[in-house]
Amino acid sequence: MTIMRMVQRTSQAASAINTELFAGRPAWFRHTLPFISVALALLACFGLTPVMGHETPFIIFFLPIIVSAWYGGFFPGLSATVLSSFIALYFFISPQLSFHIQDPVSVFRLSIFIFDGLIISWLCQKLHNAIAKRDDVDLEIRRINANLEQIIRERTQSVHEMQQRDRANFQRLQGMIDHLPIGVLMIDESRSVLQINNMFCMSFHMPEKADNFLGKKLHEFNDQRLEAVADPGRVNADTDVHLESKKTVIDYQILMKDGRTLRRDYLPIFGEGNFQGHVLLYRDITQEKCIDTTRSEFMSLASHQLRTPLTILKWSYNRLSKHLAGRLTPQDTKLFHECRSAIERMTQTIDTMLAISRIEAGKVLPERNDVKLRLFLYELEASLKTQVDAKKQQCTVECPPAIIVETDKLILTEILSNLMTNAIKYTPERGRIFVSAERQGDYVKIDVQDTGYGIPLHQQQRIFTKFFRADNVSQRDPEGFGLGLYLVHLLVHMLKGSISFVSKENEGTTFTMTLPLHNHE
Repeated sequence: MTIMRMVQRTSQAASAINTELFAGRPAWFRHTLPFISVALALLACFGLTPVMGHETPFIIFFLPIIVSAWYGGFFPGLSATVLSSFIALYFFISPQLSFHIQDPVSVFRLSIFIFDGLIISWLCQKLHNAIAKRDDVDLEIRRINANLEQIIRERTQSVHEMQQRDRANFQRLQGMIDHLPIGVLMIDESRSVLQINNMFCMSFHMPEKADNFLGKKLHEFNDQRLEAVADPGRVNADTDVHLESKKTVIDYQILMKDGRTLRRDYLPIFGEGNFQGHVLLYRDITQEKCIDTTRSEFMSLASHQLRTPLTILKWSYNRLSKHLAGRLTPQDTKLFHECRSAIERMTQTIDTMLAISRIEAGKVLPERNDVKLRLFLYELEASLKTQVDAKKQQCTVECPPAIIVETDKLILTEILSNLMTNAIKYTPERGRIFVSAERQGDYVKIDVQDTGYGIPLHQQQRIFTKFFRADNVSQRDPEGFGLGLYLVHLLVHMLKGSISFVSKENEGTTFTMTLPLHNHE
């Protein structure tokens, strides 16, 4: 009974053991394997027992248990153990071919045999499970390795394609930079050369090709770069200041020893908020400077030459008006008014040309005095009220009362009068003009905003140049020479200020002027 209870408990425990390893073998093989192996062991026992003695059955019957458990699993091993126990008991332990045991030693030996058979079956099962797990792990590792190899091949191919595209894009970019009509120098944050073109080398008369400077530090070829510069010390110092500041600098002019003038634009490059390098663009503006000088000389000469006959014309007009007073027909009166308007426009144009000539020649020096900006703006608004009312426009001024600017009042009057007059002139009837001022630290910002015709986008970069008028206003008002905003630009910089604008065609324009509150000279 004890032996049967052990067998039952062991069978119940073994039911939880994984037997998937043996699911691939035929069921008949697993079921018949214990009987065949035990039968063979029985034949062996009959032949060997007379020779080896009564210990032979227990030794030989371990073989079918091992074979059944190894090739069939735990339950075939268990079956071989039970079958071997009964056969050993019936044929070799019981003296009269029965299942009765009288010898306690035989009972103990049979119990040990059954226990060992269960242990062997369990160990074979565990060993097979371990081997199966190892095979599964090896299979999974091979599968993962195959997937990784495939991924690596795909990634390698992708990286190779990206490198080819990057190389092609780099060569395309290099070709574009090489064919630009301006000198280009691109350096990283450590001032190593990333891109450079031959036009840069030609601009500074550097004999080496551009490719020879790639990867070099900027200071390594300073001597070659600055050899042709008229004032190398100043240019080198200013370059260091610009690079350190990481702020855009436009229209920095470099005078060369051979008389040429180079314009340099500096642009710091930021990507996702991080600084990535510097771009310096160089353009020869010698011809433009010559043309500009010629224009200035012409303006100076023309304004002086025209002033005398214009004075005579104005005197003659006044004498003739007095002489014919009361005798003019309505048609004659209209002609006289048109003549007077033409004389006034010509006088204003000549005065502007003379002012520009004097400023460009350095003959105008600002006179600094305190200007109460709010009162100043209200007075300027009042002086233009007639023009505003004539077009039924609305002009509004907003300025805090405490702003006082140390500046030249006459120059400031010329600047704002020009901006506000343009706003009135180029804003349709019933439009709005808004003038505002606010303090920003040590500066004051003044905005002149209108709801007028605006400035075409493709012409905005030329708005402060001499003799330029936008197409949309020159069609509506053919009179004018395009000198007003150029004069404003000169006067603002004379006051150490800056001016910019934002404009959209048919919606309006806002000019923004920034001036220092105090004179630091």
